[in-house]
Amino acid sequence: MRGVAAVELAILLVPLMVLAFGTTETGRALYYYNTLLKATRDAARYASMSAGAAQDAQAVCHAVYGQSCGSTLVPLVPGLEPANVRISHRTQSTGSGAVDVVTVTIQRYAFTPVIGWPVGSLTFGDISCTMRQAAS
Repeated sequence: MRGVAAVELAILLVPLMVLAFGTTETGRALYYYNTLLKATRDAARYASMSAGAAQDAQAVCHAVYGQSCGSTLVPLVPGLEPANVRISHRTQSTGSGAVDVVTVTIQRYAFTPVIGWPVGSLTFGDISCTMRQAAS
């Protein structure tokens, strides 16, 4: 009877730790996803001001770093690179005519948990935002 509590603790400790770390990593993944979603929205807003290669390059910096390109830049989330960001401009027809839109997409972002067990990295699906282009 004296060692029963220690044995019960040893049996329950592993599932409790998996549950605790799983909850923590799920919360971190949701935080990163939300950060990427906001980054696409900010970059689309920036890119919608005017079209051009320079404007698109700055919009990529806004998506990855949360600010204009400069000397000391840190990605908003670890592992996010400019290669993950795609910007496209197109004309979309509506019931009353056509409008120019810009779409910013973050592709293939791989979320890596702090503790890789029991699952490895998770690759998010495409995260995108489309906004109406400002009239030029």
